[in-house]
Amino acid sequence: MQSVATKFRRERHSVSDLKIHLVCVTKYRRHDLCAQSLDLIEKSFQEVATKMDFQVLEFNGETDHIHVLIEFPPKLSVSQMVNALIAGIQSPIRASWIPEALRKRRFVESELFRCFGWRRAD
Repeated sequence: MQSVATKFRRERHSVSDLKIHLVCVTKYRRHDLCAQSLDLIEKSFQEVATKMDFQVLEFNGETDHIHVLIEFPPKLSVSQMVNALIAGIQSPIRASWIPEALRKRRFVESELFRCFGWRRAD
């Protein structure tokens, strides 16, 4: 029998190996994401992960969705991480207008994160 060697997160009172696979989809599966926006989202996710003490193990995506594999400690809930990731991506996307989004006259942020219940203030 083969043993699978995994790296466990060892903390003061716990040993864990919690992972979550998040898939964020644009509204109506529109092809709104470009390479620039994927790079911006990945950079923002890494910054939030550093601040909240979790790790983004894998990040990839296409023009209509992104996949994120996250390893996190037991003290964090999934909703806390998702809320932090949404908050961390809002201002960078507002600050840099994505060319494809301008041509289509809508924000990438409102399309990408509408699945999480976030709404843009008009």
